[in-house]
Amino acid sequence: NFKKNTNIYIELFENRADFIKKINNKGIVNAICSKNNFVEGENKLNELGLWEEFVFPRIEFSPKGPIVKWIIENMQLRAANVVFVDDNHTNLMEVKHFSPEITVVNATLPEFDGFLEEILEKNKDVEKSRI
Repeated sequence: NFKKNTNIYIELFENRADFIKKINNKGIVNAICSKNNFVEGENKLNELGLWEEFVFPRIEFSPKGPIVKWIIENMQLRAANVVFVDDNHTNLMEVKHFSPEITVVNATLPEFDGFLEEILEKNKDVEKSRI
């Protein structure tokens, strides 16, 4: 969770940070789209040891729908192969509007961690570099 125009506050879920690192080792790429100040976001993610886990970082105070669509196009992906995770219902629906084939997942739902575990299970035998 971030607070606008103040020092960034993040409640780090260690299991989710660990998940990001694990799926990077499965060849699954993580990008970031955040409504925050870029420098503050980069600094906080560096502090948490997560900055290098993301590609195509877009941290700015702009609507997420067009940004996520831009990320998908520039990564040369199909929206149907992308999962967008957010803790804000409005952001989820906006991204879905701009990229109708994308899968959107609310990180605040109790079943979210189970969703992450399913991804790891489906890819348990895959060992690839995200690069």
